[in-house]
Amino acid sequence: MIGFKNGLCHPFKPFDVRAGREIDIIELPMVLADFTLMTAKLQPGRIWEIAKAMIDRVEKNNGVATLLWHNDVFGCGFRKDWVKVYVKILDYCREKNAWMTSGDRISEWVRKAY
Repeated sequence: MIGFKNGLCHPFKPFDVRAGREIDIIELPMVLADFTLMTAKLQPGRIWEIAKAMIDRVEKNNGVATLLWHNDVFGCGFRKDWVKVYVKILDYCREKNAWMTSGDRISEWVRKAY
């Protein structure tokens, strides 16, 4: 489903209801995933509009925008529009001076704040 899972765009420690405590992991909520957008059967222009709106919302809330684009998209000729959208997303984030890094680096950064 497109949107913020549980309304979150910030890394968090999930809560174990049975144990009554936080789990000692950092969860990075998924913001944009290629497969979710593909199953919605949207045109590339509409995908870009959704991606841009999500990134802008994350920025407004000082959140983290996670992006999952599977590597099989990049070697598949009939998905070249998906590659273009991916590059456009990265370019847009770079224009906004976003910190683009790995999940490990974000997790390290979050753990220092805890």
